[in-house]
Amino acid sequence: MLQKQLGVAIDSIVEYLNNYSYPVYIQWSFNDYKRLLKFKNLHKKEDCFIIGNGPYLNKIDLSLLNNYYTFGLNKIYLIFDKVNLNISYHVAVNHLVFEQSAR
Repeated sequence: MLQKQLGVAIDSIVEYLNNYSYPVYIQWSFNDYKRLLKFKNLHKKEDCFIIGNGPYLNKIDLSLLNNYYTFGLNKIYLIFDKVNLNISYHVAVNHLVFEQSAR
């Protein structure tokens, strides 16, 4: 059991290093670290919503969130022409999402 857990942990570390030791990511985080600090605790004690992805979003009245701070994940922009949603922040944690969605 412990060996299996260690294997999973090692796989996670390797995956992290493969994705986030990518030279472009390291350069980006080094260059933008201080600029991004201005967002730390910016909305502390305020209601915020994180909006994921998926077809279920078509069944929800997302306009109810327009008076709140919202974080739209990854390819959230694909739903903009179908719903009335104004996100506050667009977040993607995988550099491939940026590369695939640049246009």
